[in-house]
Formats: sequence, structure tokens, C-alpha cells
Amino acid sequence: MEVEAQQHCLMRGEGPSPDEPQSTMALVYKRVYRCPSSLMGILNRILQEGLDLAGLRLLYPTQALLGADDDAATNIGPVLAFALRGAFARSIWLDAVGPSDPVLARKTDPNSLCALYGGESRDECLVFSPRHPS
Repeated sequence: MEVEAQQHCLMRGEGPSPDEPQSTMALVYKRVYRCPSSLMGILNRILQEGLDLAGLRLLYPTQALLGADDDAATNIGPVLAFALRGAFARSIWLDAVGPSDPVLARKTDPNSLCALYGGESRDECLVFSPRHPS
């Protein structure tokens, strides 16, 4: 049995079709291990937004990847990577995550994940999702 997959890359200015699901990703940092209810909040938001959890991976950043900072691997720790899929997944997920600055998120989007679980500064933010398509 052969499975054939067609990939279509969107060109600049071309909008996604509602018939074609999008994929996006999120990284969740080690702070989630100290507050398990935040992980449940993230998973619940994925469900509420109608997105599919297409993949979950625990990543261990290497020193070579992190650069010259000797403490970076300890500070960052293991990272949970989520792959999400669904109609308009990227824009829906970015709206759910909210601004990457938790202080700003609490003012402008108090129900966003960064507002709810973000800590006191951008460095303490629990969830990262790339803002620019690659």
C-alpha cells in the first residue's frame, strides 16, 4: 500500500484554503514541570480551539545548538514540542498564545496562554510559537 502526499506551499499573499489544514508548532519550556496545571491548560486550549495534536516530542537542546553560554542547557532544560494541525491552525494558535510579553498579554489579551501562564517577564514565558512563517 502506497501513500501519496502532496505538499502545496503558500506563496506570499496567497491565503490558505479552509479545505486544506495548516500545521504549526509550539515549544513549551521546563517551567511546565513545576506547574502541571499549566500543561493541562495548554492541552485544553488546543482542544477548545478545534486543533489536532499531530505530534508531541520531548527535546533536549545540545550545547552546540545553544552556543557559548555554559549555563544555557541547564537554564532551558528539556523542551516539549507540539505539532498542531487544523483549518487556519497558525492564526488560531497565535491568537490563543497571545503576545510573547506576559505583562502586555495580561493587558491586551487576558485569556491568552502567555497572560495566564507567562510569569513576570518575556524570559519566563512558558509557550513559544514562531510568529513568522518559515
